[in-house]
Formats: sequence, structure tokens, C-alpha cells
Amino acid sequence: MPKQTRFASAHSKTIYNNEHRRFQLIESSSRVGFCGVLRVGLVTNNPIAILYRMVQNGVMSRPREFDRSSSVVIAMQLFWQRGYTATSLGNLLTALQIGRGSFYAAFGDKQSLYTECLRLFSNRTLSELKALVQPHNYMRVTDDFFEKTIFEVPQSRRYNGCMMVNTLLDSVAEEPLILAQANDGLADVEWFFIKVFDRAQGAGQLDSQHDTASLARFVMLVNQGLRVSCRKRRSDRYLRAELDSALAFLPGVFSRSR
Repeated sequence: MPKQTRFASAHSKTIYNNEHRRFQLIESSSRVGFCGVLRVGLVTNNPIAILYRMVQNGVMSRPREFDRSSSVVIAMQLFWQRGYTATSLGNLLTALQIGRGSFYAAFGDKQSLYTECLRLFSNRTLSELKALVQPHNYMRVTDDFFEKTIFEVPQSRRYNGCMMVNTLLDSVAEEPLILAQANDGLADVEWFFIKVFDRAQGAGQLDSQHDTASLARFVMLVNQGLRVSCRKRRSDRYLRAELDSALAFLPGVFSRSR
């Protein structure tokens, strides 16, 4: 047989063998799965087999399922504790366990995420307040609010203060969108107190001579001062003395039962 003919025959045989092995790979995959294919060892340079080896050897891993809502909560807790300026992008990536590209795809940028966290913090604060309202004694909501959010929480949380108040003391307050979000959140809390005090007057639990808007502003002033004291890591005794001294300016309006 001429040399050229022998070469062509050998080449054809190689093609046949490769095609046969590929067929065997597909057939084996359907019967025993990738593990079976690798154990049989039919093809060592097949892309599917190579991909499987990479996963098995840890070169590639299955992506962690991303829960955006949970990630916002984690980011809120980090911002609340450290503040906007002191929280770097690296801190966020580590806490959220995601890469830079995934972060920008999910949240846009650090400022947008912070604004979203502020909104979440504000909504949670309002939810806590609503749960404290007692129709038989509306005025207790003030005392209960301070007790539940300052004195009955873990010390580590108390030291965080209030995220909305912290924002106003941070250099990030120079950013209009963030400043607006913090102010809106505090305004919502103030409006809540106004409505509760209105109800108290309607139920005869608060003298009509009191201006409910002024009372709400007073409570917010006390609240902001206490949250700053919390950031200064003041003791329970010190914080209670501050609260009692402040509410004493309006005797008979806010009853302190503790």
C-alpha cells in the first residue's frame, strides 16, 4: 500500500476512534453520570470531564445563592455600627461575601446601599413603635420606646446609637440624598409621636392645652441626645438619669414607671 494511502487510512482510523469515544462518552453520561464517565476514563481531554474535575478539585465552586434582602440587613448592621465613612467597600465585600462586580450589580454603589439601609432602619424603628402602642394608655409609648430600644437591648446594640442620628453626625451628611433620607426617617418617627399624642388627647389621656407637635419635637430632642450618649458608651445609670431629668421638664405628661 502506498505511503500516502497508509497515512490516509491511519488518519481515518483516528477520526473513527475519536468519534467512537465521543459517542461512548455521551452514552456513558446518560447511564452513569459524570462520575461514571471519569471512572471509566474514556476521554481525558473532553471539556465536560475537565469542567467536572475543576469542580471536584475546588478550582471552580458552585456560586453561593445570593439573598439580597439578607445582604441589606447585614450591610445595615455594619453601617449602623461603624458609620458610613468608616465602612470601606472592602468591609462590605467581606461581610457580604461577594465580589466587587457582584456588589455593583446588586446595589449600584456604596451610597445607594447606605440610603437603602437607612430606609430599612427607619421602617424597623416605626414597626417597633407601632408594636408599643397601648390604647388604654397612649402616653406610655414614650417610656416604653426608650426602655425597649435602649435599656432592654444588648449592650453592643445600645452602643450603636441610632443610625439616622449617626448619619447626621457623619461627614456623609454633606451628601444631599443621604441627608434627605436621614431627615425623612426622623421626621416619620416624629410624625408617629404626633399622631399617638393626638389619640391620647382624643381619649382624654392628655390635657388639651398641650400642643402635640411640640411634645413630639421634645421627645425627638431627648431621643437624639440619648442616642449620642449611647455612642459615648454611657452606663445604664447615667442614661436613666439623663432621661428622667429631661422628662421632668414636663411633669405629669410623661410618667416614668421605672
